[in-house]
Amino acid sequence: MENLTLLDSYQYNDVNNTFKWEPFGALFHSSETGDLQRVGLLGFKLYKPAITKEINALASVVEDAKKTWNIQDILLMGDFKACYYLTKKVFSDIPLVSDKSYNWLVNDSFDTFTKITTNCAADSLMFSHITFTE
Repeated sequence: MENLTLLDSYQYNDVNNTFKWEPFGALFHSSETGDLQRVGLLGFKLYKPAITKEINALASVVEDAKKTWNIQDILLMGDFKACYYLTKKVFSDIPLVSDKSYNWLVNDSFDTFTKITTNCAADSLMFSHITFTE
C-alpha cells in the first residue's frame, strides 16, 4: 500500500483514572482500500491488578475514538491477558465480547504465546463495525 496517510493521533482522556496506561490510537487514510478509506487503530495494554475494570472500559474508549474522529471503523489491538486473569463467564460478559458489532480476528481460542505450556490468547485483534466480505 503506497498511499497511507496519518491524519490524527488519539490518547484516551482518562479523567476517572480507569487505565494504568491510557489507550493510544491513530487515524489513517488510504485511497487504495475501496469503501474503507479512513480507519482508526487503537492499541492498549491492560494492567493485571485492574484487568476487569480496564477491559470493561475498552468499549467506552472505542466509542470515544469513533466520536472524536467521526468514523465507525476501528481496529482494536492489544494485550488482554484475559485468559489468565478472568473466568470464562466474566470474559463472556465483557462488552467487547457480548456486543456482536465487534468482529474478532484473534479471539480467545487462539494461542498467541510461544511458550509450549500455555494455551490461550493474550494478544487480540478485533474490528468495530468493519465487516469483511469476499
